Formats: sequence, C-alpha cells, structure tokens
Amino acid sequence: MKTRRRETTTVKRRKEPTAARRRGSSAADLQKQLDQRTRERDEARKHLSEEQRHLAEALEQQTATSEVLRIISASPGELEPVFEAMLENAVRLCEAKFGNLFLYDGQAFTAAALHRTSSAYAEARRRPVVVRDLHPDVPLARLSRIPEIIHIADVRAEQSYIERDPRFSELVDAAGARTLLIVPMLKEHELVGAFAIYRQEVRPFTDKQMARGSFGRDCAIWGMLRGKTFGLSFDRRKDTSTGFRNWPVGRHADLS
Repeated sequence: MKTRRRETTTVKRRKEPTAARRRGSSAADLQKQLDQRTRERDEARKHLSEEQRHLAEALEQQTATSEVLRIISASPGELEPVFEAMLENAVRLCEAKFGNLFLYDGQAFTAAALHRTSSAYAEARRRPVVVRDLHPDVPLARLSRIPEIIHIADVRAEQSYIERDPRFSELVDAAGARTLLIVPMLKEHELVGAFAIYRQEVRPFTDKQMARGSFGRDCAIWGMLRGKTFGLSFDRRKDTSTGFRNWPVGRHADLS
C-alpha cells in the first residue's frame, strides 16, 4: 500500500516592524518637520529684516526732509544754508564721500554748495566752470548738451581724464574722485543746476542710491513752494511725496 505524502505550503509571515525601526521612522519624520519649520522661521526673519530696513530708510529720508524744511523756514531769502543741507543729505543718503551743488546759467556751472571737499579743491571749485573750455567728454559738458542723470563707475577710464582735461583731472587727482553720480535740475525743461556726488573708490551706486541722489530735487520743490529758491514755477498736480525716489536712470529732474 502506497503512503500518500502530505503536501504542505509554507506561508511566509509578514514581519512586524520592530520597535527600533518604528522609532527611526518617527525620528526622520520629526526631523523633516523641524527642518521645514526652521526654513519657515528663517524666511520670516528675512522678511522682517527687509521690512525693518525699508522702515529705517523711510525714517532716514523723512528726517532729512524735516531738517531741510526747518532750514528753509529758519533762513528766509538765504539760499546757501538750504543748498548745503540739500547736498549734505544727498551725500549721506547715497553713501558718497563728497559732493557739489552747481547752478547753471547757460554758459557756466558755479558751485553753490560744497560738502566734505578738501580746502584746496573747494577753492578751485569756487571758480565758474565754463562749458566751452571743457573737453566735450567731461560730465558737466555732456550734461549741458543732454540733461540726464550721469553715472560713471570709474572716472579714470573717461576719455576726458585720459586726455588730461585740466578741470576734470583736478577732480580726480586732487579730490580723489573715482565713482561719480550727477543729477540735473531743470526749470521748464531748461538746465538750471545739478547735484554731483562722488566716491573715492570704484564702487558704483545702486539703483536705490541713484534714486536717493535725487533727494535734492524734492527739497528744491519744497523750497520753491515757499518761494525761497530759484523762483521757479511748480505744477501742483505733480506728486511731491515720491519726488525722485523712483526716478529711472537716464531721466532728468524737471522742476517746472
């Protein structure tokens, strides 16, 4: 008699996760959550820091504005302290080293205010800068032809310096100017003056700093409204609250 062999099927049981594996998985999930929260916290701090910086910049601008208005009110008919305050604020807000405020009569630029310049250079700058005597590439000569914002990263690379224009070489060699920003001021589309600010190292101005460089234009407008400067007309329909802060490079300050 044959013995019938019983067939057996082995069923593999699914292994239950061990306690160690469960703890490892939970720790990994917690680490991911922690990393996500850390990133969110860092983003929030960065946003807060930017907001605080913007607030500080706005407060600095407002403080500078108040100071100029105080000087305008305290100096009726006196233009020099007003010009000096305008220029000082423009230099400080743009993180420049020194600056000049020029008035233009159609033939020559005359320094109406100087800030943080050496005594020798200041004395030289008191002499009018006659445009026809300048190399055509000198920034003020270019400004007289096309009154637009001029930004030069390194003035030593300018043709007028390479060809040794006396007045421009004086600015570079005696005063130590390297990076330059000039903002024109216009009356009824005619050039009447300009702010010129300088750095003594090659460090181009940022877009925001170039907009701040036009701060003097706002001050000039407030002065005009009070009848203290230039005697220029002013269109009250224009928004004086923003002024030149958002003015793009290549445009001019129209004070009409």
